[in-house]
Amino acid sequence: MQLTPKLLQITKTATDDNVFKLCVENLWFQYLDIFVYTNNAYVGDIGDQQALVLANDIYYTLFPVNLFDFYFKNGTAGSNTKIVAMGVLLSDKQIKELGVATE
Repeated sequence: MQLTPKLLQITKTATDDNVFKLCVENLWFQYLDIFVYTNNAYVGDIGDQQALVLANDIYYTLFPVNLFDFYFKNGTAGSNTKIVAMGVLLSDKQIKELGVATE
């Protein structure tokens, strides 16, 4: 149980051109910054990744969001982009107040 918010950073570099995630469980953030390093990347959901984020740019949200819902892929075949997500996690109380499923 998490009672107070905490800062979390997750980093992943693509190893192929398949769609990938940064986490395998629900991670709710108060806000989230997604840094795209080295190469362009597409961001989206499981069905489609159409938001192109250029290398050295930031995709961000200013509202509660679940990182588990984000999918990424290389902007160009073989480019193996590096993605860093950083933000403040919601506390368990804040997640409960949002009324969202956590499983």
